[in-house]
Amino acid sequence: MRKLLTIFTPTYNRAYTLQTLYDSLIRQTSHNFIWLVINDGSSDNTDEIIRNMINENKIQIKYITQQNSGKHAAHNRAVKECDTELFFCVDSDDFLTDDAVSTIEAYWSQYKNTDLSDISGFVANRGNIHGHILGREFPNGINTAGLSQLYELEKKGDTALIFRTNVIARYPFPVFEGENFLREHIAYDEIDKSYKLIVINKIIYICDYLKGGLSKNATKLELLNPKGAALARYHDYKKATTPYNKFKLLSGYVYFSKRAGNLKEVFDNIGIIRTIIMLFPAFFSGIRYKYRSK
Repeated sequence: MRKLLTIFTPTYNRAYTLQTLYDSLIRQTSHNFIWLVINDGSSDNTDEIIRNMINENKIQIKYITQQNSGKHAAHNRAVKECDTELFFCVDSDDFLTDDAVSTIEAYWSQYKNTDLSDISGFVANRGNIHGHILGREFPNGINTAGLSQLYELEKKGDTALIFRTNVIARYPFPVFEGENFLREHIAYDEIDKSYKLIVINKIIYICDYLKGGLSKNATKLELLNPKGAALARYHDYKKATTPYNKFKLLSGYVYFSKRAGNLKEVFDNIGIIRTIIMLFPAFFSGIRYKYRSK
């Protein structure tokens, strides 16, 4: 029988964290899923561990290896490989509550025969290892909303996102040659323009931000991946609503574009005069980013 859900896990030198996630998948009250693991060029014993898990034959696992290209590139690959109706990215240092898949399955059964033309999928709460919601709960009375709208309504903290595969497939992450990091909201904001998410006001995803993870090292990674960082700043600049935020994001955009050797694109987007004016504040933005990365 065809599975409903693909649980996608990108992993890079995180062999020591995979067992916790694997154990949580074995404990699921429904096994109506495929675990798709993409090894993004790990140099540790990830390959051995995943192959041992496959041999145990306790859950269905699809395993792919690739040259290190970053989570966003692995995500694009995973979506192309996905043949289930729903797609759920779960990071290698996190795990799921025992009823996570059953909860998604129940919500899908409730909504799958309704009009989904403006629905991209589901959004649920993330919690910490003590079972407390990360940040703040979803706003009361909101059953469907875009992700950005939820944060405008004072939702706080990261969320669990389960997308309809035929929707997420239309919004691949931009990939820059030689870079392996990109902020994920770039694609999610584009989805928000046409779709809403169904709110699951429940913790299904347990998160433990490790010292070496992407979330803890985003600024440092952006300094090493300036093209993606510039794209993120320009993306946010275009939707910023206050003069202060526009100025701050524009200076960041100019700084990272200069760092990437790509000022010509800045000239095309904001004009030569404005670019020249922004070079001075961009210099101080660079100092701030370098300080934050330490």
